[in-house]
Amino acid sequence: MNYILIIFLLFIVLIGVAYYYDFKKNKRYFKKSIRDILSLIVIVLGVYILSELGNKVLEYFYK
Repeated sequence: MNYILIIFLLFIVLIGVAYYYDFKKNKRYFKKSIRDILSLIVIVLGVYILSELGNKVLEYFYK
């Protein structure tokens, strides 16, 4: 789980840097796609958390 959180934080930093450079060049293309990228990250984290929760539940019942 720690690796996923580190990767998530790195993605947030990379998105922030890309947004800064996009804003600096007065282009507004990144603003539209930032929601798509963040929603993809949230979906991946949700799937990972649900799979970990499922593994814990299965371990509890099959012990």
